[in-house]
Amino acid sequence: MLLMCRPPVEDGFLAPSLAPTVSILVPCFEAAATIGKAVESALAQTFDDIEVILASDDGKDYAAMLGCADPRVRQVSTGRIGSGDGPARNVALGAARGRFVANLDADDTIRPERLAYMLPYAERYGAAIDNTALWIDGRLTKTAFPPAPTDFRLTAEAILGPRLPMNALLRRNLAGEGWPAFDFCSDVVFNLEVLSRCPDFRGLARIGYDYVKRDGSITQSPDTADRAARGYAAIIAAIDTGELDLTPEVAAAAREEFAANARANEAFRAAHRSGAVENLEAWLAS
Repeated sequence: MLLMCRPPVEDGFLAPSLAPTVSILVPCFEAAATIGKAVESALAQTFDDIEVILASDDGKDYAAMLGCADPRVRQVSTGRIGSGDGPARNVALGAARGRFVANLDADDTIRPERLAYMLPYAERYGAAIDNTALWIDGRLTKTAFPPAPTDFRLTAEAILGPRLPMNALLRRNLAGEGWPAFDFCSDVVFNLEVLSRCPDFRGLARIGYDYVKRDGSITQSPDTADRAARGYAAIIAAIDTGELDLTPEVAAAAREEFAANARANEAFRAAHRSGAVENLEAWLAS
């Protein structure tokens, strides 16, 4: 797959030796079918003082696969096969040179003006999350936030409630040690840790991130209930032992929500075993 990329040298083009403003981290696992659109959406940002760091988590050379000569694109590797989104993001985070970082999953896309409108909020408040749109079978199914006239201060409940992945633009130092290596909801836990470090974390109702669910997505897989059960148990244990960088208030809200999610997951498991529902998405819609 060849990706149409910007030539390596142009008037006004940021020299690769200079640190960019934003590092976009892209974990890649079995992503050959989608990585082109994901990276193309990153390179099409109207704010283009960026770098895109591909983190291969399956041994594939995605940079070569894209055939991209744009010096804003780099690749690193976890050196493993299937270590998970969190560890792959963290390898990319370790290579990031930007003052701000953002995550983009390899089967999703971001809209062209996303960084341009988010960056002023991240600069002022430290971190910002915009609205995520969920797409299933080419249909817009839901968004993380309802319409709002202006930005708003995020709370733990606002992060936990949508049950959708939300990807922040944040100052590099607020990322801490990066994403935890949970089987489920590592992005949610990461955002809760950012909130604990950044009480002014802002939410934006404008849609800038398109989250696409495909066959094989975690919530549409046969082992969803098992993975969710392991993930919820690990998160609750980490909260109880104080392993996560959470304020007491955020920790309490998170524990209550993940415990409720674990109970709901057992109800889904029973429905799935009985053949009443095919996958988690069907159960949530029932």
